[in-house]
Amino acid sequence: MILQSIDFFCPNLCLFVKKTNGRSGNLSNHGVGQYSCVFCLVIMLTLIFFCYFQVNVFPRHICSINDTVSAEEAATEYEFAIRQMVRSRTVAASDNSDSPRFDLILLGMGSDGHVASLFPNHPALEVKDDWVTFLTDSHKPPPERITFTLPVINSAANVVVVATGESKANAIHLAIDDLPLPDSSLSLPARLVHPSNGNLIWFMDKQAGSKLDRFKFSE
Repeated sequence: MILQSIDFFCPNLCLFVKKTNGRSGNLSNHGVGQYSCVFCLVIMLTLIFFCYFQVNVFPRHICSINDTVSAEEAATEYEFAIRQMVRSRTVAASDNSDSPRFDLILLGMGSDGHVASLFPNHPALEVKDDWVTFLTDSHKPPPERITFTLPVINSAANVVVVATGESKANAIHLAIDDLPLPDSSLSLPARLVHPSNGNLIWFMDKQAGSKLDRFKFSE
């Protein structure tokens, strides 16, 4: 199992939404309820225990970003490291594309709908041939970033998006309820996350899911 980094762990999770095999629509409610921070802490500790004790995750399977070089150089180095892992079959290759097939990619989402470091209407959203790309003009600090591209994210077996807070509600509403966008689809990166042969799972709290059309929250 190869795990990609998570932006944060979400307290007070209350909604779990799953989209399977990249199909649009047909979202299913797999349990809505209000959980305590303690419950979420148990989930987090269980995940850590499973990853590091039950599954053989070796140090050589962990790739860190070189922050001592430019963003462009860091992206090139990181992609090279991932490609070496695919060549050695440490990471599986996708059956549908040239991309690696990670078991799990965990993402956060910003109030503007950005995921990873893929921001609305940014040219990085249209990168197809590279696995990793870079930014030097992010409007959200830090300005220099590297990120997986959409083909890599959408080649994963499982993609999990975590979002909390009322500020995320409108972006979640637009992404999950498939509403018409005022601009192109590039204006909402979260809506472009569609695993081609995998599962898309959302975790959010009550505030973040407050504008969803098809779900009712239990108290």
